[in-house]
Amino acid sequence: MSSLVKLDIVIISMLLTVLIGTIAYWLKASYTELKHISNNLNNLQNVVSGLQVQIEKSIEKDIAEVKNDINSLYTKTNKLESLIHAKVGL
Repeated sequence: MSSLVKLDIVIISMLLTVLIGTIAYWLKASYTELKHISNNLNNLQNVVSGLQVQIEKSIEKDIAEVKNDINSLYTKTNKLESLIHAKVGL
């Protein structure tokens, strides 16, 4: 082989090494970023789950309050109705 062919092989080998190294670095950086995004997504899912529980508790509490208010109004209405019947009956 001539020295020119050997030089070409060395240059091509160096270029391929640089290319493979660049691709490997990019893959490592992408993997790290993907792992970070995955962790953030898991944290976000935990926060959303906690919020759902709090919202459900709040809704249940509001429903109970509305039921109590309705029962109270129903009781007052019955008392007033009784009073009206008692006065009309006199």
